[in-house]
Amino acid sequence: MRRNTARRWFATVAFFLGVFTILQHAAAEERASDDFDSLLEPIRLHFNVPALAGILMHGDRVAGIGAVGYRKLGETTGVSRDDRWHLGSIGKSMTATMIARLVERDVLSWDLTIGKALGAVIPEMDDAYRSVTIEDLLSHRSGLVGAMTALDIWDGNLWRSTKTKAELRLDIAKEALTIIPQAQPRVVFHYSNAGATSSPTSWPNAPLESPGA
Repeated sequence: MRRNTARRWFATVAFFLGVFTILQHAAAEERASDDFDSLLEPIRLHFNVPALAGILMHGDRVAGIGAVGYRKLGETTGVSRDDRWHLGSIGKSMTATMIARLVERDVLSWDLTIGKALGAVIPEMDDAYRSVTIEDLLSHRSGLVGAMTALDIWDGNLWRSTKTKAELRLDIAKEALTIIPQAQPRVVFHYSNAGATSSPTSWPNAPLESPGA
């Protein structure tokens, strides 16, 4: 089951990368911006999603834009380019993609556990998390807290901190991993923002590559 979830997760990543590649190709051929609708519609139908929108920017110029589909499955009210589209949780797919590349290079392993990686750094970690793996973290089966606002660290002071991003992520992991699991780790799907934050991006001396690597 966990492997299937991971495959669906990375299929989603591939989906968005595919859309981006298509939009880039269209712009390279200097197609009219209206053509983006015809490019997006087959993708929307293939993945059976209610709506899909895309925009490609070259500097301050809109090189292409499109919006296709409907506001809700089964309804006929169409979406438009003037609608407001929520862009959220993009960092999770980027994190999963980066870690997947390191797994492919045998730098990391899907089976590496939090206990092995952070046990010495967070000795007060709840024992239930010690067997949780990287794969569990990225497929929302860690049992970690779902809403970051439930953490004491998630207040105004976090945004004013002078610590590095890596240090802040580790601080978040230190608090999240001491809280009793909200779902049974490694078994129950429980959407968790803290899962991606507590992944190898927060681990001291983790062999993470730069985005352009």
